[in-house]
Amino acid sequence: CLRQAPHVVCYEDKHLWLLVATAILVPAYSLVLIPLAGVEGKIDYLKRSKLFSPKKFWAESARRTASVVDMGPLHPNPESAFRTRVTELCAKAALPFVEILSWRAPSIQVALLSSIHLIMWLTSIMYPPK
Repeated sequence: CLRQAPHVVCYEDKHLWLLVATAILVPAYSLVLIPLAGVEGKIDYLKRSKLFSPKKFWAESARRTASVVDMGPLHPNPESAFRTRVTELCAKAALPFVEILSWRAPSIQVALLSSIHLIMWLTSIMYPPK
């Protein structure tokens, strides 16, 4: 039972339907979001036929997107563009969850946030821009 809304019974009626809908929609949304993150949201680089062929086309589309504009020393490495962008997406998705769900345990929160940032830093060291 919820403190703020004691009339709501967990995992019954509307709450159960909301849980089921979330369990179906979040993975489907994620499957579409990952390839779009790889191409920085530029849908022109990812055709509908390529959307459901991850091994074949997602990294190739990210490579094409990364090689369009030269950004000097910060130009992304086309060979690791997809990996870098997906890692960044995962970090951006995980940070709010860790922040909100661990606010009562600051030491755990700091450890989790530091580990996420460590993974991001290691990714930038292992796969630097060109």
